[in-house]
Amino acid sequence: SKTITVKVLDDQTLENPESFTVRLQGTQGGLRISDANGVGRIVDDEPLATVSISDGSPDPASEGTDGTITFTVTLSKAVDHETTVSYQTVDGTATAGSDYVFSQGILTFAANETSKTLTVNVLNDDVFENSEAFTMQLGATTGGLAVGDGIGDAGIADNDASAIVSISDGSPNPATEAAGATI
Repeated sequence: SKTITVKVLDDQTLENPESFTVRLQGTQGGLRISDANGVGRIVDDEPLATVSISDGSPDPASEGTDGTITFTVTLSKAVDHETTVSYQTVDGTATAGSDYVFSQGILTFAANETSKTLTVNVLNDDVFENSEAFTMQLGATTGGLAVGDGIGDAGIADNDASAIVSISDGSPNPATEAAGATI
């Protein structure tokens, strides 16, 4: 019995388990090979890659002028295979459908890709209101990812003029005590 040693090279890339085959061939001295193939398996020793999302930019976006808010989703390191993460907008003081366009889906990273962007459209209205906010949240992952910072904050600044309230002088002006006055 003899042992064949195969050196495994370390790297910093998160990888799925891998395998290789050692094949024996070309015997001498009348030896016969009963099983010519030996399979080796390599299990990755890198910690999980994390996926995180930035806060929205610009912050705040002005309704009606900036038009969109962009979030950047990043992996902490390269991964040698496709990975995914789900995402969804979540109302805060801003409401999907009246302040911004609801967004959800699955973001796919190709092998060795480490950055993607998500864009949310901001809606314009004619209502004077305080600044509002919503979040973009990361969810389920595939491909060995763990969620790091899974919440991106976004703000929307109002662009509508405030209402002007006025009062007119009483009539008649000047009023006499006997006649009274209407305001």
